[in-house]
Amino acid sequence: MEARGRADEVEAALQSDATLGFRFSVVLADSMYGESWDFTHALHRLQLLYVVAIRSNHVVWLPPGEHKRYNRWHTFDRVFVEGSSTPRFIREVVFGRRKGYRQRFFQLTTDPVRQPPRRRGTS
Repeated sequence: MEARGRADEVEAALQSDATLGFRFSVVLADSMYGESWDFTHALHRLQLLYVVAIRSNHVVWLPPGEHKRYNRWHTFDRVFVEGSSTPRFIREVVFGRRKGYRQRFFQLTTDPVRQPPRRRGTS
């Protein structure tokens, strides 16, 4: 099945669930859905918050005149079910300005040495 067909099915299921009274705080999806324009725009149409995975080589096209900002890396502990933990690193990437088009992404990594390089415009 193509991604568009899957996005249509998921959108129909979410609409059906809403009709039955189910409410979602957030939708979580893997990169197959996260990289589907049809799927993420269906979530926009349904006015749902979402967190989706995208691959590191995923391309984001910005409208003319918009900017991309990389914020500082932060460390957090990933706690596993059995109680152990391991450090992870996260930073926010903002596409667009405060007004108009704005999309936020978060980069995550486990490697403290090979974090993606800081880029111009990082804080």
